[in-house]
Amino acid sequence: MLKKLNDNRGNVWVAVSVIIAGVIIAAAVVFSSNQPQQPGSENGNIAGGENQEQINIPEVTDADYIQGNPDAPITIVEYSDPECPFCLRLHPTLKQIVEEYDGQVSWVYRHLNTRLHRKLLAEATAAECAGELAGNDGFWTMLNRIYATTPGNDGLDLDLLPQFATEMGLNLEAYTQCVDSGKYIEKVAQQTADAFAAGGTGTPFSVIITPEGNQIQVSGAQPINVWRQAIDFVIENEITNTEEQVVE
Repeated sequence: MLKKLNDNRGNVWVAVSVIIAGVIIAAAVVFSSNQPQQPGSENGNIAGGENQEQINIPEVTDADYIQGNPDAPITIVEYSDPECPFCLRLHPTLKQIVEEYDGQVSWVYRHLNTRLHRKLLAEATAAECAGELAGNDGFWTMLNRIYATTPGNDGLDLDLLPQFATEMGLNLEAYTQCVDSGKYIEKVAQQTADAFAAGGTGTPFSVIITPEGNQIQVSGAQPINVWRQAIDFVIENEITNTEEQVVE
């Protein structure tokens, strides 16, 4: 039974690609080195094919900030910018996905500085410093406040950031020293480079990492039904089927 599933793996991931492409998603399916590559679509929405170089984002580690169950079998890694209007649209969608798929999906946030929004670096630094001072919850609390407040397109009043820090209960002096140090500029630059190297061309750029290490690359603020279809397909083919094999 296991051999049959492995033999059909290429067809499975062609199918999930078709699901995503069918709703006009700018996505790419990337396989681990032991998986067969699939033909790419002519419109460029699905990357692959024998001549397509395999690309991967850096693995999720303890250094990442994670929303939801850190041991979830499915992880969404988002490269984003709070001042991007499409990122603002995607943020509550991913929050809802994590809640709906309780324990099955986690969400990792990373920064992507396309240089279209000059306030991104200050906001990313604020979130990172909140994380340094208050851990994972601190990072997400600051990030969510920024997303909930900014209208996008550099519309956030940056004077609100230290106010958010105070309201969160952070030590304002320590927060200010962290921000002024500029210590997270390099981290933002590295995460940005990682996103571009993985095929990201703009924000938001997200990657669904499946239990078997396959990567479904998603670009843009796709509606929640697209995420549900892709995740349900992963659950059916990499979790449910695997559990059935164990029973058999």
